Amino acid sequence: MKNADAKSIARALVEMSAVLQPEQYPAACDAALQLAERSGCSDLRSFPDHVLHALEQHQNILFVSISTPSGSLGSQRDSLMKTLRAQSGKSIHLKEITSPSLLGGAVLQIGDELYDASIQGQMTHIVDSFLKPLAQSLSAV
Repeated sequence: MKNADAKSIARALVEMSAVLQPEQYPAACDAALQLAERSGCSDLRSFPDHVLHALEQHQNILFVSISTPSGSLGSQRDSLMKTLRAQSGKSIHLKEITSPSLLGGAVLQIGDELYDASIQGQMTHIVDSFLKPLAQSLSAV
């Protein structure tokens, strides 16, 4: 795979993982990273993201993370999973993250998209909506 890019190496790793035994995964990942490095991939830090994207494509999975103060959606987890499944048509892999800095609400990440439904995020939005017209009127003067 001469001059392979990180995306094609990630796709190959995911496709190859379908025939590997779980104990072979670490060696395959190491080999893929070495190949990416030898191929001149400039940003190896983005390689895990390429692997996740390839996995999403190959196995029809949507990786979602949600941050809450407690790290648990509790009874709302099933409802969120059902909604995400219905909207995306994919299997959902949900990672719940504890984020003590959140006062309440949640921050949902689906791929590159971030949905901020936290109290702090809503307060920032409210403050911005009040200050924007004020700033516009002051700049017009």
